[in-house]
Amino acid sequence: MKELRLLIVLVSLTFSLHSCVYSFLKKSDAYKEMNNQQYNSEITEGRVENSINILDIRTTGEYEKSHIEGALNSSLLNKEFKDKIRSFKIDPNKPTYIYCETQHRSHFAARIMIKKLGFTNIIDLDKGMMRWRKDGLPYISADTTETK
Repeated sequence: MKELRLLIVLVSLTFSLHSCVYSFLKKSDAYKEMNNQQYNSEITEGRVENSINILDIRTTGEYEKSHIEGALNSSLLNKEFKDKIRSFKIDPNKPTYIYCETQHRSHFAARIMIKKLGFTNIIDLDKGMMRWRKDGLPYISADTTETK
């Protein structure tokens, strides 16, 4: 019974924290969500012009399994998340396209990047990489050296 109460408390705290983070992002001019078709169009153009940053904030294992071409990887779950982002020496004023697997972690990453790292234009992939793959958009897969 104690474990069940603890689980209920932890789940409630998680939802409350996520709600606070999402509330901050919705009020921020530095953050927006984008559907995968528009996201794909913009990153395709931005890669050609070298005018954007693309960050995959999933774990290294998730990144190696599948990722969007040109994405740098820094896992939000790594305690050196901020230091690794800084080590990329990317321009925080360029549009920065981020994604995770389901768009849960990316909310937390966006808040950190805006508040702690000074990013001014974060674009978050709506519904994350899971939807991206489901909709048949291009990605690099560990199963093959080709882009799917």
